[in-house]
Amino acid sequence: MPLKVIYISGEGRSGSTLLDRILGTLENVSSFNEIYELWEHGHIEDGKCSCGQKIKECSFWKQVSTDVINKHGDPRKILKLQNDVDHSRHFLKILTGVHSATFRKKLDAYKEILDTLYRSLAKHSGNDIIVDSSKLPSRALILSQIPDIQVYVIHLVRDVRGVIYSWSKYKWDPSLREYLPRYRPFRTIMAWIARNLLTEVLASKMFYLRLNYEDWAKQPRDTLQKTVDLLEPTAGKTLPFKNANEINLGPIHSVRGNPDRFLCGVVEVLPDDTWTYKLDRNAARIARLLAFPLLVRYRYLHFPFSVGRKNET
Repeated sequence: MPLKVIYISGEGRSGSTLLDRILGTLENVSSFNEIYELWEHGHIEDGKCSCGQKIKECSFWKQVSTDVINKHGDPRKILKLQNDVDHSRHFLKILTGVHSATFRKKLDAYKEILDTLYRSLAKHSGNDIIVDSSKLPSRALILSQIPDIQVYVIHLVRDVRGVIYSWSKYKWDPSLREYLPRYRPFRTIMAWIARNLLTEVLASKMFYLRLNYEDWAKQPRDTLQKTVDLLEPTAGKTLPFKNANEINLGPIHSVRGNPDRFLCGVVEVLPDDTWTYKLDRNAARIARLLAFPLLVRYRYLHFPFSVGRKNET
């Protein structure tokens, strides 16, 4: 039976962690957040699983890691191979097949590692539908080229100005006991453009569905249920929302992601629009200028009147 991966692609700070968690409440579906981070964050940095234990000590990840390491070798070697082939800078080479023999050899070896990893996740979770919010378009493309793995891409989009503001904030990572990285507006804008454009290319290679953060955050139960019904692996399943905005999130085994991955219990889903009155007006103007075509495409052309107002008082 084919393994099914619901892959959330796009730029970070777009609500992917919470979306991943919500989809993971479905029957026979397992949520893992950023699987891409297993080797660096879990093994090299000795990070924590969302269950509270270190990745190396978590019984679930110990089983999964053992399956992969026993077959493919040391985590540092696996991480180096990942960095050599699974990145946005390699996307076009993977897409077109135009690359060197050395790159092909590395890519084939990496596909074998991913095949072992994702099948181990399915085996030890007991579910053959996996949600992965690694967000890198290259990972989705590589997974789709592995026999008997079916990839369903959810292209998660958020207004670039909201993403800029989110990346500028201090956010504590309880896993590593340090603040997450913060990025300047220009870097965020260029990353947002690149990730979204590359993710759109995936539509020609596999199932593709675009979802705007602002839409599902305002009406999570109704909007996400429609999304679930459009995905072949989950069609007919019902999200266990308590009401229009509240859902009960149980514990999961997650390598990395927004600190929201540690949330358990009843969670109220509400849109975060703080940026509309706190984002620096100059940053908003630069974003509008550089990202204008995609702002139009994704229905974000409207410039909120309140942007920057509080900065001027």
